[in-house]
Amino acid sequence: MSKSEKSLSPAGALGFTVAAILTVGGLLTLFTEPTIAIVLLLGGGLIGWGSWLGRGPEGRSQRRDRESARTPINDATSWSVRYLPSPDNPEPTWRGSSEVERAFEVSSKQRDYHPPAPEGAPFEAWGSREEGVEVVGEFARPDSFRKLFRGDRGFRTEDGAEINDAALLLADPRNPYDKRAVAVFVRGQHVGYIPRGVAADYHSVVMNLQRHGHALQVRARTWAAIRTRTNGAKKVVARVRVYLPTEDQLHPDNGVPDEPHVPVPRGRKVQVTGEERHMDVLMPLLRQHGGAPVAAVLRSIVEQRPRSQVELVQVELSGTRVGVLSSTQSQNLMALVRGVEERGLLPVVRGELRGNEAKVNVALDVLRDHDEVLAWLQTLAGRTASSEAHAGGPE
Repeated sequence: MSKSEKSLSPAGALGFTVAAILTVGGLLTLFTEPTIAIVLLLGGGLIGWGSWLGRGPEGRSQRRDRESARTPINDATSWSVRYLPSPDNPEPTWRGSSEVERAFEVSSKQRDYHPPAPEGAPFEAWGSREEGVEVVGEFARPDSFRKLFRGDRGFRTEDGAEINDAALLLADPRNPYDKRAVAVFVRGQHVGYIPRGVAADYHSVVMNLQRHGHALQVRARTWAAIRTRTNGAKKVVARVRVYLPTEDQLHPDNGVPDEPHVPVPRGRKVQVTGEERHMDVLMPLLRQHGGAPVAAVLRSIVEQRPRSQVELVQVELSGTRVGVLSSTQSQNLMALVRGVEERGLLPVVRGELRGNEAKVNVALDVLRDHDEVLAWLQTLAGRTASSEAHAGGPE
């Protein structure tokens, strides 16, 4: 589908449909009924032309929003023209989406308000489905971006500099301008807010995690540059995009084990083997949890073969074995699994079930890089079965 068709309003799309029908009818009757054919062709052409010229505000707004979403993260020239005030135009005539327009009113007032920094352990959504959202109000926090990009030479170039670190979200009910505000922090710096319309629905999700001592961590892209205006003044321009998980992706669909456990960070996809031997277990799980994020437990085992023994990593869902990792993958993950087990904990990883009545696939998303595994295991110092048994978690 072309850009022009995508940007049509419903009325415009209907007009083009009618025009197409008339045009086809004219072509089919061109040699049998020339007079009728000419009328149909002219009518189709006029209706199609009128639909193109008469695209309503809804269609044009949708097209602009899509163009903004497609704008590269480091292309702040057109983006900043839409969303940033300038000395010559302190209150721009907004050409962006109505959502951004409403959000700007709040973020402008909040220029002098500083929300508290997020507290608690970072919480990463269990599933991978997410939606990209543009943060608003970056223009009011130039000092945050100067601190973020201090020492980065790209920050002072036309192309700017980019950070791909995660962001933490803070539900801020004490915000004097919006009780359902959700602030965005990158590397401890407040960089803006979730747009007001999105925050109204997302505030309770973030707040529920905060009540249990967690701060929602999401993927983010942060871009900024220093631009020189025509009057010689230098100004920070910035753009932040966060990727919000849908609410059904926050927690594993099958729950987490009752035993003391620790979630393992994401890394790379790993395919479980031997699922065909456990179809009696997997089929009910597929019907119940298929396509949803699930929690899988890894255990180190010694499997007896006809002439030898082999060390493998066993995979369990809801307390039942559903397969093992291959010998190579088991060897790659054995240090991680045993490092967690030595603390009396269960390593729990993100998984997903897909398949049909004939075959079910279990895919895991787990940290695999050796150096990253060792670094992560060091962060578990002091965490044992006893300490985890007394630790609360988000509902």
